[in-house]
Amino acid sequence: MGDAPVPPGHGRLRTQRNQSGGRCAIPECAGAYPLKLLRVDQRAFEISDSRAFDNGDQTDSKKAAVAVDSAMVYVLTYGGGVVSGDAVSLDVEVGDGTGLVLLSQGSTKIFKRRRDTTDNLSEVAWWTIDCKVNPGGVLVVGMDPVAPFAGSLFRQHLKITLANHTSGVVAIDWVTSGRGTRGERWAFNGYESKVELWLGESSSLWCRESLVLGDESTKKSSAGAVHPTSYSTRLGFDLFECFATIIIAGDPCTRVLEDVEGMWNDVLVGGGGVKDKRVERNEVVWSASPLPRIYAPYRSPKSGEKLEPPAPVPQIPGLVVRVAGKTPEVTRTFVKGTLLRSLDSVVGDWGSKA
Repeated sequence: MGDAPVPPGHGRLRTQRNQSGGRCAIPECAGAYPLKLLRVDQRAFEISDSRAFDNGDQTDSKKAAVAVDSAMVYVLTYGGGVVSGDAVSLDVEVGDGTGLVLLSQGSTKIFKRRRDTTDNLSEVAWWTIDCKVNPGGVLVVGMDPVAPFAGSLFRQHLKITLANHTSGVVAIDWVTSGRGTRGERWAFNGYESKVELWLGESSSLWCRESLVLGDESTKKSSAGAVHPTSYSTRLGFDLFECFATIIIAGDPCTRVLEDVEGMWNDVLVGGGGVKDKRVERNEVVWSASPLPRIYAPYRSPKSGEKLEPPAPVPQIPGLVVRVAGKTPEVTRTFVKGTLLRSLDSVVGDWGSKA
């Protein structure tokens, strides 16, 4: 990152600690059409030392001093979405001991392909976010779901690199069935989203989560066709309108991890569903899995060399949570208001109740 001009469709965002008071500052925040980055007044982003966490079923009053001083930035596009051929990219660096929350004003719409295009990569709308989280930093990727319109093609890649175990991340990757009010339910031609978690100390890939939905009849259907795609019919997607994958990792997110693990253990032991009065038991299906164990990179020995046993690799706590909801509204309430209810104690009021 630097002072070089920002090319079209690209953005750069960086946080650091203010030398005078140690507060989180944003020395770089720039985006070029169709991407727009909007900072939020940090004073409206703080919480008091004592607050109540309400999960709709019970209120748990706890001391919740904010762990890191954080900033909030809205990631927007002119028109509220992207069209075929758009390539939007964003480079993010979270400075030492700072927090950054990325949000959006509503869902990111993926508009249908142009009628005069042929089936090639120029039709695809691309979205790439490359994030680096330095020691003591925390990143929250909390943008609203992607909403692909009928006949659209979309590919997304979110890459997050954690410096070490002192870095933290909470990333939500989710998609809705489209414009339900227009009769469009899983009627897009292609959707691909990939989330990667890398470790900076070893430059190794730790976790990759992908969701790929491709219509086998894409080349036979018109760009404006409104019909359920073949995969939605086979997989029974008519039961759900929103799918979400949440990755939580790093020491700063320990409280969030413990909270989610506790809820999941209650489900496993008691066989219960969602303990939230705002969400009916049969409206959300979810699961939680630990991130894989971290191993030292393998190195082949040279001729005659005797390799010493690798030193123990510090483990980083982490979970992958998968959620399917009957409606986008119910899914949002469950993810932001229930699963991630304690995230306020890490980065401040991040809009979970908005």
